[in-house]
Amino acid sequence: SNAEYMGKLDRRQLIQILRGLSSVNMIKDQNEDAERGVSLFPEGWTRNDMRDYAYSKLLNGKLYLNSIPRHSGWLFYETQVRLGLHTLDALFNGKPKLTREEVTSILSNISAEYKAAASKPQAEPCFISMSQ
Repeated sequence: SNAEYMGKLDRRQLIQILRGLSSVNMIKDQNEDAERGVSLFPEGWTRNDMRDYAYSKLLNGKLYLNSIPRHSGWLFYETQVRLGLHTLDALFNGKPKLTREEVTSILSNISAEYKAAASKPQAEPCFISMSQ
């Protein structure tokens, strides 16, 4: 069941996803933070360093999510990872954030994948180990 599987999610992998998402927010809010005299970037890191870090955490998270069955936990984290990756793309292509239409399209695609997977029998999860 979904409830049983939720307890089996790899906490280390989820922490890496959350670090990637936090990094996306730090990039997004960088100018606003600077106006307040605050920088949340590690000392000496550039915007590109933070982008690379965020991408690595989110893409590793995506690999992990691809290795587990589709359930409510998958749906939650897959949504966050995809929105994070698309937001990074937007920020580094000169946009301040995703448009409402882009978010709606991303959510629709994820929902369709989840529904399609829910109608198929699930294999046992295959966990992969990824370094921090």
